[in-house]
Amino acid sequence: MIITYNTISTDILDLLIKMYPNSYDYEDIYSFQNFEGKTISVIEVISFRIIYLVEISSQLEEIINKHIENKSRVNKLRRSN
Repeated sequence: MIITYNTISTDILDLLIKMYPNSYDYEDIYSFQNFEGKTISVIEVISFRIIYLVEISSQLEEIINKHIENKSRVNKLRRSN
C-alpha cells in the first residue's frame, strides 16, 4: 500500500519515526515508475500486519516535523500536570 503525505495517519507517522529516528538514508529509499510514468520514491514502514510504502516528499517532511512537535508539546503538558 502506498501512502502519501495527505493520507498518512498518526499511527503510520509514529511507526515511521520509530523506524527512522535519525531520518532515513539513501539505502532506505526505493524508486520506481508508476503507471503514469512518474518516478516515485518511497520508504518502507513496517507494522506487525502490513508493510506500507510511504512516498517521500517535502510535504511529508513538514508533516513529520509537525507531528514530532505536537507529540513533544503533549508530553510537556502531561509532565506539567
